[in-house]
Amino acid sequence: MANLKFDPRFIINLLICSGGIALFILFLIWPLHISISRTDKEIDRVKSRIEEQKILYPVYCDLLKIIKQKVPGGVFAKESEKPVQYDSEDITLLIQEIAAGNNLKVKSIIHDVGSLIDDTGYEIIDVSVTGKFKDFRNFLVGIGEMRYANYLEELHIEEFGDGGDLFLGFKIRVSGEKDGAV
Repeated sequence: MANLKFDPRFIINLLICSGGIALFILFLIWPLHISISRTDKEIDRVKSRIEEQKILYPVYCDLLKIIKQKVPGGVFAKESEKPVQYDSEDITLLIQEIAAGNNLKVKSIIHDVGSLIDDTGYEIIDVSVTGKFKDFRNFLVGIGEMRYANYLEELHIEEFGDGGDLFLGFKIRVSGEKDGAV
């Protein structure tokens, strides 16, 4: 076999060229590759947000229609011309009927005994219901139309369960004279 001898300059030139190619890849191509990878991830993120917006747009339109509906006056605060007599059981049943008519489930109706002790002429009732967001508006309008209801306070909405249901809790101030009161 023939001995292969390489000229040292050839090896040096080969190493210099190989180093130049490696530096070219390291400083130019690799950063561009990383930049393209980041851009691809950003494009995927934006595409997923666009898909989410496409899904949510019909819900947005429905909610916009609901918002544009005129809310009857006096739902949240009205003054009673003359005290009416009421029965706590009747109010409880009326609230349950309004909730059932709007596809809501009543979780609790609690009459505040402390509000009956003072002489303000109001009874405070704590109401909690669950259901879909779109049903809350008509429910609240129905509560506001009750002849006993004067004022809604401490209104809060929370997410409830996995099915998209919401929890609505509020206090309603009822005016008038309780049946049997002297």
